[in-house]
Amino acid sequence: GTRAQLILAARLAFAEEAEQGANLPLFLDEALDHSDPERFHAIARSLARMVSDDGRQVFYLSNDPTDVERFRSAFDAEGCDQLKTIDLGEIRGQAARVDGPEALRVAPLAPVPSPVGESAESYGAAIGVAPLDPNRDPISQHLYYVLREDLPVLHELLLARIETVGQYLNLLKGGSALARQVASGSAVGAQLEARIALLETFCLAWREGRGKKVGRLELEQSGAVSEKYLDAVVAVAAEFDGDARRLLTSLRERKDPRLSGYRSKSTEALERFFVKHGHLDDKPILGETQLLARAIDTPAANQLSSKIAAELLHQWWSLSQHACGG
Repeated sequence: GTRAQLILAARLAFAEEAEQGANLPLFLDEALDHSDPERFHAIARSLARMVSDDGRQVFYLSNDPTDVERFRSAFDAEGCDQLKTIDLGEIRGQAARVDGPEALRVAPLAPVPSPVGESAESYGAAIGVAPLDPNRDPISQHLYYVLREDLPVLHELLLARIETVGQYLNLLKGGSALARQVASGSAVGAQLEARIALLETFCLAWREGRGKKVGRLELEQSGAVSEKYLDAVVAVAAEFDGDARRLLTSLRERKDPRLSGYRSKSTEALERFFVKHGHLDDKPILGETQLLARAIDTPAANQLSSKIAAELLHQWWSLSQHACGG
């Protein structure tokens, strides 16, 4: 502390000599950080006299909020009222300091229900799993659908807030300890990557012949629906659950009074957009038996036993029927 104060005094003396009468501003970056309270007060009073008597501008930089009160006490003792506090954190939209313990209080993570004593179905309901919708990207699907047979592994991942297929794949890609633990902890855990690959195969096969759903965004992007008819066409599409083929049939029939006057050329343009962007698919929709035959002979299924692969595909088919219909 003494050495720092001597260095400060030497620098102030050098500044007075070098400026040759021009009172240049002084910038002190935590220069009194190692001073005891008495010496801090004495030096701060000297700086206050330089401000009031010499008209010198002094900038003191600090990250310690108590320094403000120390300088205020020293300036008051010298009768200098030119102390001004500039909070850079506040200027930049950042909190300079917390106001009290409440600002640091963190709500605990929501508890994850235990699977002990639960069936696969009751546990899925307990954790609020979303319905299996194969029209969505496979990486957004919940891990529940590939871990129904091993609820303890699912619970372990949920405790780490790993809920979706995509989150687990990122964990696996990073070679995390949790991913290694899952893979080595049980037979189902060891199959998890293969189960995910089979789920991706299932989703692709399910979508065949169905086409992607249509909503407001797609209808706006098509450029084939004028502002006059947009709300009506969006409403009709929603009633058909986004089915592009049924929407086009309704537009051509023009039996719905909301679509009266809709032009045939606009319908043709909309159909071309649907074909180009995968909303219409002329392939036949696969039944369960056809889908199973398609998926069971893929590299994804070959990583599992035929029995396990067939059981998973049947589960996903049944659950998809509940969520999406036929």
